[in-house]
Amino acid sequence: MSPEPLPPDITAIFTAKKENRYGNFLDIAICLLLGVTAVFFIIFILPVLESRLFYTAPLEHQEEVFLNTLRFFAEGGNIYQQPDLHFAGTIYPPFYFFAAGLFTDAFGLSFTSLRVLSLLSILGAAICVYVMIEALTKNKWAAAAWLPLYFAAWPLYGWIDLGRLEALFMFLIIAGACLCLKAGERCWMYALGGCLLGCAAATKQTGLIFLPALAFLPLLARRAIAAPLAAFGAAAFIYGTGFALFGGEMFTWLFALPAHQPREYDVGFNILIMWFVWYMGIAALLAFFAFSIFREVIIEKTLPCADIAIFAATVLLGCAAAIPPMFKLGAGPISLALFNAFTVLGASYAVGRALCSRMPAKAVCAAALCGVTIAALCLIGNGMLKERTPTAEGELDYHNLITFVHDARGEVWVTSHPWLTTLAGKQPCVPLQQLGGDWAYGMPGGHLPVDLTAAIRQHRFSMIVLGQEYVEAAMLRELKSELEANYRYAGDLPPDTGVARVDMISLPPTMIWMPK
Repeated sequence: MSPEPLPPDITAIFTAKKENRYGNFLDIAICLLLGVTAVFFIIFILPVLESRLFYTAPLEHQEEVFLNTLRFFAEGGNIYQQPDLHFAGTIYPPFYFFAAGLFTDAFGLSFTSLRVLSLLSILGAAICVYVMIEALTKNKWAAAAWLPLYFAAWPLYGWIDLGRLEALFMFLIIAGACLCLKAGERCWMYALGGCLLGCAAATKQTGLIFLPALAFLPLLARRAIAAPLAAFGAAAFIYGTGFALFGGEMFTWLFALPAHQPREYDVGFNILIMWFVWYMGIAALLAFFAFSIFREVIIEKTLPCADIAIFAATVLLGCAAAIPPMFKLGAGPISLALFNAFTVLGASYAVGRALCSRMPAKAVCAAALCGVTIAALCLIGNGMLKERTPTAEGELDYHNLITFVHDARGEVWVTSHPWLTTLAGKQPCVPLQQLGGDWAYGMPGGHLPVDLTAAIRQHRFSMIVLGQEYVEAAMLRELKSELEANYRYAGDLPPDTGVARVDMISLPPTMIWMPK
């Protein structure tokens, strides 16, 4: 059976005479709704992204942890070492730190430079999505829909533009899949696509879910052995390089510790409830996505099986990789940001197929997009976008805290903000989250490092600034016991001094402890 005709462009929709006037109206409605999401993105989201980009304070406390890790790595430290007074390792694979290290060598180590890397990754992912969906649907409206649809629910969780690894991880997977889909008979494109998938597996552990399936699909569908060879070769090279540089402790941090991390179901389910209206629309599009693939590949055989297999695997495996960590302690918004990216990838394809399908499919698509649009506008009414917008007051409070720490005599330990300590010209110490969170949860019965305990008992710090902490309870009790024995509570931080919350958790320091 010959394929259905391609959809008309938007000018033809308004001028052509069709027998089915309802279908013509629905085409117009779909394109207008896509236009509304694009306008929403340009008018409301882009200004907030710009303000976040140049915000000179942390949007979320882990931005400081990543900056501190890159600083320690640049100084020759082992980023997977066991905790001591100065540093504790990270639970993420090494590729991001290799790539971000090169990027910050060129552009400087700062909040802005890491956020630029994340935004460039998002832009790169959007371009790759455009190429894939335009190739599969021949519809530029659907191909351009991914970015505004993705950011329609962004005010609920923020996160993806932070100075962290999630945006780069998303780009590597989508770009690798895009190259394999577009390669045809070109071996070098399969090899490059496989390399990117291998890099994804060495950026975040859940990337290992993608590596076998996506890398072997080109081999099974097109006998392209370059993709799996390059994927496994790149992943093995990066992990091998990490092992040579950092030793076997790397695998303890990457696999043993996350396996013991507590589950946190409430956060995940609460956020999913908040997304109910938005996901009703996306779910309808995903249902049509699955139906259209079945009809056009299995029944009518009008789509190339290899291309759609690679694309469908990217959507399904992307969602699958985001689900397990979604309910880990503190990982809900991170994982939902990635889950959202791949569900919207499938939804964008569904829009393209609906525009060249019969009226019932167009009606489903229009209703789903209407729900997505309403949900996005409701987020503004509920103040969710305002919560993601940093303020000048928050920035001033952060710089006041830097000045306060700088003016203190001797060394200062701001327990969860090592980068702030660096900016204040002090020697940064171990961030309590990596010590009492990642390490303590993975190593039950873990204690404070011996040299940290000795530093507290010897009054090495002229001031310790403690506050809201992300720490396993037993280790927090041990820390407070040492503080009460050797330091005294000296009051709270001065007014207009602190760390404002923008995304998820800020862990604001509040209490000052001075030597007895």
